[in-house]
Amino acid sequence: MTVSVPRGGIAGGRYGAITFTIVPEAAEAETDQLGATLFTFQVASFFEITVEGSNLRREAYVESLSVLPSEEFPQLRPYVGSDAIVFTAAVTNGGNVHIVTRGFTAADHR
Repeated sequence: MTVSVPRGGIAGGRYGAITFTIVPEAAEAETDQLGATLFTFQVASFFEITVEGSNLRREAYVESLSVLPSEEFPQLRPYVGSDAIVFTAAVTNGGNVHIVTRGFTAADHR
């Protein structure tokens, strides 16, 4: 897919969506038919782009960090068990481009 950005476009992260619509052919009405409904199906595909420029700002920071037992996260218990420790972090994007966060933990006992 090609996306054209007008000159003077503001540098940074931008979002967009493309929609696809499936429109079925209209069916002929039958004589003993009480009614008919024509369904139209639509699906959206979202994308993100980065418009290059001199003022791109990549800036992110951890706003909060917590360590809690998995018993406080019922939706995670089937995956991690009821005696696990769950690390969560809230990350704020202070820049103007998209960020993807990931992390890992390492434990050392001596």
